[in-house]
Amino acid sequence: MNKTVAKSVLSNKYWILESNGQKIGTIQAIDAGGFSLVKDQERKRYASITALGSENNIIFDRKNNKKSTSTLNLISDYPVAGKAYNIIWNVRKKFAAYTKNKNSKCHYCAGYFAIKFQNEWQVMFCPKLIMVNRYETLGPFKTRTEAEKAMPGGS
Repeated sequence: MNKTVAKSVLSNKYWILESNGQKIGTIQAIDAGGFSLVKDQERKRYASITALGSENNIIFDRKNNKKSTSTLNLISDYPVAGKAYNIIWNVRKKFAAYTKNKNSKCHYCAGYFAIKFQNEWQVMFCPKLIMVNRYETLGPFKTRTEAEKAMPGGS
């Protein structure tokens, strides 16, 4: 099955659609509201990006929106974006979790994880702890490349 991936060009405004490395279309935010999909010389309007993605089986590539590794901190050699507070160690699953501020109760997992979400494996950077507990996961990994290689079908 071919995956259609939307790669962000302008954050939340413009994406390029690719399938097997070939450009096949674009998505553009409309000033009046909604989104426009241009594919196969046809233009179709959608009320939300979620509706557009689910109707056309599109995966949105979020790695272009993440901070570069030069601005990352580490917890037990695993990267985290920003400062980490309230660090805990999950002994059973062998990963660190943290909050993004002192008073938060929402924990995030340090590193990269491969998560099977809606029957598709996706690499996520510092996912919420609830995602790691709720879905089938592989990780943690120190780099995105390691996580991609560990996914079923990864190279």
